[in-house]
Amino acid sequence: MAYEHAPIIMTSVVKNISGFMNTVYTKSLDNTLSYMTKFVYYTDMQQKSSHKKTKLPFHIVLLGQIASGKDTQAKILANKYNFTLVESGLFTRNVMTEKSKRGDDFRRSAGKGNPAPMKYMKEFFLEQIITCPTDSRLLFLGGPRLKPEAQLLYKLLKARKDHVIALYISLPEKEVYKRSIKRNESAIDEIYKVFDQDTRMITKRLKFQKEQVMKSVNYFKDHIPFKAINGNQPISKVTLDIHKALVEFLTQMTP
Repeated sequence: MAYEHAPIIMTSVVKNISGFMNTVYTKSLDNTLSYMTKFVYYTDMQQKSSHKKTKLPFHIVLLGQIASGKDTQAKILANKYNFTLVESGLFTRNVMTEKSKRGDDFRRSAGKGNPAPMKYMKEFFLEQIITCPTDSRLLFLGGPRLKPEAQLLYKLLKARKDHVIALYISLPEKEVYKRSIKRNESAIDEIYKVFDQDTRMITKRLKFQKEQVMKSVNYFKDHIPFKAINGNQPISKVTLDIHKALVEFLTQMTP
């Protein structure tokens, strides 16, 4: 969707907060929180006046290291800004339970720590985009993970003349092992635990992250607005950094 058709309130938000942008990265956390409080105030006022959630003028690709908190942040964004979640991981886990050829293909690949079959993933992304209403916003959670999938997504959204940004949540490998093992011991769905069975599986996934997923990340970094987010901090601070990045993107889009 072209920016000139974006909700008028977003232009107002950016103009009202643009004066704070030069200081937000150099002042204390307290001042940063004050700045973000004003941003939230404006968006909340729009929600109260229209009885609708604020919509941002772009789609988001949210990628990140294993166990970096992508799901948590995606839910926060979806709730705040009315994004429709496109969850490639959930799609993969659901297909793995199917009694079908597709299910067999996924179990032989993703079920063993390898990438999901590209053919099916491309079909998945294609369906999500072509069925997306022009006034809706998509948040791609955890994918596309392979570069050819990223290229397809970029091509499809560009053809629609839609804006899209990318965020990548980083996390040190030591913390990946710590969180993954802890997650495996928690009360999550059994189908999800298959990805965090033991350190060997985690190591294999980290290798894939370095060799394949980062190609997709770098592709987005070269083609669309991109911001890396430090995931090795409390959830609230990660959320704050993401919102600061969104404000920065909005500021750059303002005429």
